[in-house]
Amino acid sequence: FTEAVINDPPPLLPAPTTTIVHPTCTVTTGTITVTNPAVGVTYSFNNGVTFQTGATSIQLIPGYYNVIIKDAAGCLSDTAFEQILPQPDSLPPPAVKITQPVCTSPTGTITVTSPATGYVYSFDNGVTFQAGATSAALLPGTYNVMVKSIPGNCLSYVTEAEILASPGGPAAPAVSVTQPTCATATGVITVTSPVSGVTYSFNNGATFQASATSAALLPNTYQVVVKDAGGCVSQPTAVTINAQPQTPSAPATTVVQPTCTVATGTITVTAPVSGVTYSFDNGASFGASATSASLPSATYQVIVKSAAGCTSVATSTLINAQPTT
Repeated sequence: FTEAVINDPPPLLPAPTTTIVHPTCTVTTGTITVTNPAVGVTYSFNNGVTFQTGATSIQLIPGYYNVIIKDAAGCLSDTAFEQILPQPDSLPPPAVKITQPVCTSPTGTITVTSPATGYVYSFDNGVTFQAGATSAALLPGTYNVMVKSIPGNCLSYVTEAEILASPGGPAAPAVSVTQPTCATATGVITVTSPVSGVTYSFNNGATFQASATSAALLPNTYQVVVKDAGGCVSQPTAVTINAQPQTPSAPATTVVQPTCTVATGTITVTAPVSGVTYSFDNGASFGASATSASLPSATYQVIVKSAAGCTSVATSTLINAQPTT
């Protein structure tokens, strides 16, 4: 007889090892790639129903897949059970905090406060992304803020954030001025507008005070500014405190005394002779003429007054009695 030997069946191949690319926010399908074994086999991603020479599946919708390999002898491997995960949803719109421009800076910034880690950030509707959650300095306008996950590249919905225009400072103040007088060498400046919500400076912003009225100021030109609660400073208003007006000196006089035939006399102020008015009754009345005629015998207090209203001290001038004939 002839002896025949029946060999043991070949052992099953080990289950293949794989890598998986899952769906993303923008791609609805995934793939499975067999990484080992890599040669001499064919591959099935549907539990052996069909086989292919390529080690990577076609695009697979989310679900569970049985991956098998078959060698040249037709031997099948154990099964690798793999899952393609569902497509992730888009991320919710980010939460933001806005730093608005101020009067001293025309730009603002946007900071994403949530989500805070594992993302990159866009402040131009996804055109560019950056690692930092705070934007660069932004001019006034409306910005579309988005985040993108790492990994996965999932984009969020948009949050609109508006950078407002830089607030202007207060208007240049309106003022009233009390000028120096003949008796007071200093003046005072009072801001009449604005009158609330600001502080006041009479030295071009070097110091500010709550009162709208300055201290006593010597003659000079002063730059008056106001500052609002946000720290914005107005343009200056230039105000001049004039020099104190001069008081005229006591007048010099000449007298025409009464004569034997004329019972009255005349007083004439010889200095000063311009820019003043004249009084021969101690300031009770003033006139433009430097001469007072037809004065009966008496002592007269002669005063002059400047255009600014400053009066001199009096000069006593005597009209004698008419001499006896």
